[in-house]
Amino acid sequence: MKILINNIVNRYKYRLLLLQFMSILDTLAVTLNVYLEGMLLNSLVYGKDRNNFFRVLVFIIILSVMRLVFSFFDSKIQILDFRKAILDSNDLVIEKLYSKDTLEILKKDPIKLTDQIVDDTNEVISFIFQTISQLISLSLTLVIILFYLLKANITYFWVMLSLLLIYTLCYFFLKPRMYTVNLNLKNKTSEYFSGLSDWIRRYVEIKGKEELKLNKLNLNTLKQNLLKVGRKDYVLSYIMSTLQIGIQLIFQIFLFIWGGILVISGEITIGYFSIVLQYFNQLLDKADEIFSILVKVESSRASYRRLDNLLHLKSEVNGSIKLNKIESISLKNVNISLDQNKYLFNSPVTYKFANPGFYTITGKNGIGKSILLRTITGIYNSKVVGNIFINDKLAEMVDRKDLRKAKLGFLFQDTGIPTCTVRDYLGNNVTEIKSRLFSQVFSSEKFNINNILYKPMDTLSSGELQLVKLYSALTKEKVDGLLLDEPLANIYPSMKRDIVQLLKEFAKDHLVIIISHDEEGLTDEKTLQVE
Repeated sequence: MKILINNIVNRYKYRLLLLQFMSILDTLAVTLNVYLEGMLLNSLVYGKDRNNFFRVLVFIIILSVMRLVFSFFDSKIQILDFRKAILDSNDLVIEKLYSKDTLEILKKDPIKLTDQIVDDTNEVISFIFQTISQLISLSLTLVIILFYLLKANITYFWVMLSLLLIYTLCYFFLKPRMYTVNLNLKNKTSEYFSGLSDWIRRYVEIKGKEELKLNKLNLNTLKQNLLKVGRKDYVLSYIMSTLQIGIQLIFQIFLFIWGGILVISGEITIGYFSIVLQYFNQLLDKADEIFSILVKVESSRASYRRLDNLLHLKSEVNGSIKLNKIESISLKNVNISLDQNKYLFNSPVTYKFANPGFYTITGKNGIGKSILLRTITGIYNSKVVGNIFINDKLAEMVDRKDLRKAKLGFLFQDTGIPTCTVRDYLGNNVTEIKSRLFSQVFSSEKFNINNILYKPMDTLSSGELQLVKLYSALTKEKVDGLLLDEPLANIYPSMKRDIVQLLKEFAKDHLVIIISHDEEGLTDEKTLQVE
C-alpha cells in the first residue's frame, strides 16, 4: 500500500505542493483580513482617520482578490486532479491485484470487492488531496490566533487554549471507538450494496421463480446489520455533537460577558473586541473542523488498512524460463487440490499432449477439467501432487505468464461478459484467417463477425458470444496452441460440424486441447478421460 501511495504522491507532487502553498496563503489572507477589519472599525470609531480607513479598505480588497486567484488553483486541484488521482489509484490497485494468486481473488465477491476498492481509494486519496491541506490550514490558523492572543491578552489566550485542549481530550477518548465504528460501517455498507447489486443481477431468475420474499429476507438481513452499525455511528456522532455544542456555549457566554464588560469600561476597543470575537468564531469553526477532520483521519485509516490487507494477498507464482515454442505438455501422476484437503481426481492423471495435435479432455461435470487446464497454464496456483512438464521442464519453472500472453489462445466458460463492443473486445484480432473453413464459420449466412463488430458484448446471444470468444482465440497471432473450454457450447447445431473441422485443420500445425462432454466429432483416440 505504501508503494501505491508513493506512486500517487510522486505523480502529483507538484500539484500537491502548489495546493499546500495555496492553502497556506489563503489561510494567511483570511486570518489577516479579520485583523484588518478590526483596524477598520477603530479608524471609524476612534481615530476618524479617512486616509487610514481607505488604506485598510484597499488592503482588504487586495486580499479578497488574492483569495479569488487562490481558489482557482485550489478548486482545480481538489476537484479535477483529485478525481483523476482516484481513477489512477484504481488502475494501480487493479495492476497489483493482477499479480495476485487467482484463487485468492476468486474467494472474494466481485461486486463487494469493486465497492470496497472504489470506496477505499476515494477515502485515501481524499486524505492526500483534501484532508492534509485542511490540517495545514487548521494548524496555521490556530498558531496565528493563539500567537496574537498571547501578545494581546493573556486571559483570552488561556481561554482559547483551554477550548482546544478539551476538544483534544474528547478526541483521544473517542478515537478507538471512532476507528472501530468506521471500519465496521464500511464493511457492512459494502456487504449491503453487494447484496443489492446481486439482487438486480439475478432479477430475471428471482422473477421467474417468484422468490421476491425469500430474496428480500436475505437483503433485509444485510440491511439490519448495516443499521445496527449505523446506530452505533449515530450514538457516537450524537455524543461528539453534544460535546461540541456544550463546550462552545460555555466559552461563548464567557467571551460575550467578559468582553462586553471590558468594552463598556473602555479597557479594550471595539475593533479589538471585534478581532477577538471573529477569531473566537474562527476557532469554533476550526474546533468543529477538528472533529470533522479527525473522523476523516480515522475513516482514511480504516480504508488504508482494508486496501493494505487486499494488496498483501498471496502473489502469483511464476517461473523464469522463457520458451520459444510449446512442443509438449506432460502430466505425470498429477492430482490437484484447491482446499488443501480434498483432491479432484479419483486417480492421478498421466498423459502427454504433443504439438501439433488435436486433444480432447472429457469427464463428468465438476470433476475439474477446467481447473486442470488453468493449473497447467499457471492461471491457478493450485496445490499439485505429481509433476506437470512443459517441454520436459517443470511447469513451475517456466514463465507461464509469457506463454499465456504470446503463445496460447484461450476460450473460457463461466466468465463475466465484458462491458464493451465486440470490436473493443477483439482488439487487434480482427484480421480474418484465409481459410475456406474459417469463412464458413465466421463469414457465413448463419454468422458474420463483421455484422456485430460494433454491438455491445452484453447484447449478444449466447451463441454469438461463444463464436466471438472462439474467433478471438483463433485469430491471436503467433500462438502455438489453443485451450478451448466447451467450444461448442451454445453454438447453433448446424454450425458445429464446420467448427469441428476448422479446429482440426488448425491442429495440423498447432496444439489444440478441447474440454468437451463427448460432443460428436470431438472425441477420438487422443482423448484424456479424467475421473
